[in-house]
Amino acid sequence: MVQLIHRCLTARPDKAVYDTKAYQFENSAQLSIRLRPRDFTFVSKIKENPLRIQMMVKGEGFADTVLSYNPEANGFKDNLIDVIVIDPGHGGDDEGAIGPSGVKEKDVNLEISRRLKWLLENKNFKVILTRDTDRFVSLSDRTKIANEAGADIFVSIHANASKNNKKARGFISFFLSDAKTDQARATAALENASIRFESSENQKDYVSDLDFILLDMVQSEFLKESADLAAMIEQNIQKHSKISSRGVDQAGFFVLNKAYMPSVLLETAFISNKKDEKLLKNKKTHENIARAITESLLQFKEKYEALR
Repeated sequence: MVQLIHRCLTARPDKAVYDTKAYQFENSAQLSIRLRPRDFTFVSKIKENPLRIQMMVKGEGFADTVLSYNPEANGFKDNLIDVIVIDPGHGGDDEGAIGPSGVKEKDVNLEISRRLKWLLENKNFKVILTRDTDRFVSLSDRTKIANEAGADIFVSIHANASKNNKKARGFISFFLSDAKTDQARATAALENASIRFESSENQKDYVSDLDFILLDMVQSEFLKESADLAAMIEQNIQKHSKISSRGVDQAGFFVLNKAYMPSVLLETAFISNKKDEKLLKNKKTHENIARAITESLLQFKEKYEALR
C-alpha cells in the first residue's frame, strides 16, 4: 500500500509539498509529507470500488488538488507481481569494469538483460529496461523509472571486479542493507563509483539519502522480500550455470536506495578474472543466467502473491 501511496504523490503541487517519503514495515506503514506552508487543513478518506486512500491538504500556496491513487485506472493490481524492471548496470561513458581481454561490463550487462527481458515476457510479465542501448543513465533515474512504472520487482545486473585479487571468481546476489563483510563493502564501492559521472550536487544527495534509508528501512517488508529473492536467485544460478557461488550478501548500493519495491543487485561473475571473463563472453552463459533469474522470479511470484 505504501508503494501505491508514494506513486500517487509524484504529481504533487510543487509549491505545497516539499518532499515525501513512504515506508512499509512488518505490521505497519508510514507516509511522511513535508509541507512548505505552516497553516493548513488536512482531510483524508477511505474510498471503495476500488479501495483507495484519498487525501486533501489545503492552505496558503496549495493548489486546490486532491491527491489520490486509483489502481484500476492506472492498470495496476496490487495483489499481482507482474511488472519487472531490469537495470543493465553502467552504460555510455560509464563502462563499468573491463576484463583482461577488453570485455566491457556495460556490454555484458545489457546482453544478459535483453535475454532476461525476452524470457520474462514469454512468461507474461511486463518488463521494462532502464536502458536498452549503450547510454548513460544516472543511478537515481534508474529507480525513478521503476517507481514511476509501478514495478513489483527491480533487478540490477552487474559484473564484479577485483584489482587486488585476479583469482577472485563467482556470482554474488545482493540486497540493500548495511554491509557486513569486506566483500560487500568492496563491491558497493565499485558500483557506487558510477556517481563520478554525475554532478557534485547529486553525489552529495546519494550519500545522505542512503544513510537515511539504511537507518529507517532496515526492518522493512521490502528488506525481507529482497533478501528472499536474492537467495532464490543465488540457488538457481548454482543450478543452471557453471559460475561458482559466493553466496548472498548485503551492502549499501546507491542504485537500490530509492526503489519502493523488492530489489536486488546481481554480480554475475568477476570480469577481472580470465576464466570468468571467458564465461561472460559466452551467449550460453547469458542464457543460463537469464533462465535462472526467470525461474527465481516465478518462484517469488508464486510465494508472495499468495500472501498479498
